Amino acid sequence: MDWRTAFLVQARSDYEVAVRLLRTPDVPLCHSLHYLQMTLEKLAKGMRAQPGSLAEPPHTHAGATKLVQMLKHTSPISAEFHRVLGMGAFARRMYLDGLLPTIRAVEQMAPAIAKQGSGVNSEYPWIQSSVPAQIEAPCLYGYSEIPQPKIAKLLQLVEALLRSCKA
Repeated sequence: MDWRTAFLVQARSDYEVAVRLLRTPDVPLCHSLHYLQMTLEKLAKGMRAQPGSLAEPPHTHAGATKLVQMLKHTSPISAEFHRVLGMGAFARRMYLDGLLPTIRAVEQMAPAIAKQGSGVNSEYPWIQSSVPAQIEAPCLYGYSEIPQPKIAKLLQLVEALLRSCKA
């Protein structure tokens, strides 16, 4: 198995867990967001890895935003995604641009990235920068940064990405 295939297979598995958690009543949203963040990270790594390559890709939690920006344009990586999505170039750009804030918010929930910003993540408690300072637990946090309708659209995007790379 090459890196591309391994990341795409794992992205599919993470996505399936995220969906199961979203559909399970009483499961805090942080758990689904954690798996969605990992899905996007692995999709970005897998889709950008060369087929057949055994060279380990860079260790980074950032990449989903760059991937979606790249998908707005025609390239060998994006061609099958464009076909699966079934939108013209203008509609596709508008659709992806509309999802970019949500993708950035989910991507920034990786604890390594969150520490550099607001601290909001889906895995570890953090200090909320308020006066007085307050410690937040992901399982109790509301994640108003990512409204439910945006999560549904993000799931549709991930489905299209997984279908386009046959993961």
